[in-house]
Amino acid sequence: MRDWTATAWSPTDPSSIDGVLTVAEVAALLDRTPQAVRDLIAAGALPARRIGRAFVVPRGEVERLQRLPRPTGRPWSPAVAWELLAVLSTPPDAVPSAGAGGGDGTRRRIALSPARRRQLCERDVGELAARLEVRAWRAPVAIAAGRWRQLLDDARVVPSGGGLAVTTDAYVAAAELSAVVERYGLRAGEGTGAGVLRVVPTGVPVDLMPRRPRAGEAAAAMDAVDDPDTDRHSEGLARLARLQRRACAAVAVSR
Repeated sequence: MRDWTATAWSPTDPSSIDGVLTVAEVAALLDRTPQAVRDLIAAGALPARRIGRAFVVPRGEVERLQRLPRPTGRPWSPAVAWELLAVLSTPPDAVPSAGAGGGDGTRRRIALSPARRRQLCERDVGELAARLEVRAWRAPVAIAAGRWRQLLDDARVVPSGGGLAVTTDAYVAAAELSAVVERYGLRAGEGTGAGVLRVVPTGVPVDLMPRRPRAGEAAAAMDAVDDPDTDRHSEGLARLARLQRRACAAVAVSR
């Protein structure tokens, strides 16, 4: 489970934090029990900050979840999410493989089990997006534009953004977060001059982690789904739906 107070920029005084909600308030807004909200936090689907013995959740994260359907059943693990993101990002003409592979320069398609095929293909794109939220938790950071460019060149950071010249989205492994925060003097911040680090939880296999030079197409689509701008959110869902149709067509052909 993440604890935002472990990062260098997180305040520990509740009175200094704006725009956060208690677990009970989140439960009421999402029409879930407090324990279900704690389960979302534990699964990595809902970022939370520990204040004393309690958790608080940024209001923007709750609003993000409100835009997506409520998945049924148990949440996916981050490892499952990244396995399916890899499938969604892989061209249909890739070489079949039992793993992500690709270290020799070839493009490899992951061989899906029947259970994974159902998870990927037997749900609408809104529910798929809601389940893929566990891939990473968001850490919005305030940073000068020139400094952000330097951060994107860091080998520990994987830019996202679907081909934009300078993206405001990037991925970093949870184990590297503290070092990156310290190196670039990052602090929490939203709005103008801010970027978003998406922190990949521990437990995701190395061969499924996002890789430089950029995160895959499906991860970039999910970044757009998470955007507070409604147009970019809709664009992200449309891109994810196209990737889902492509991947499921390739699975059907390969059976």
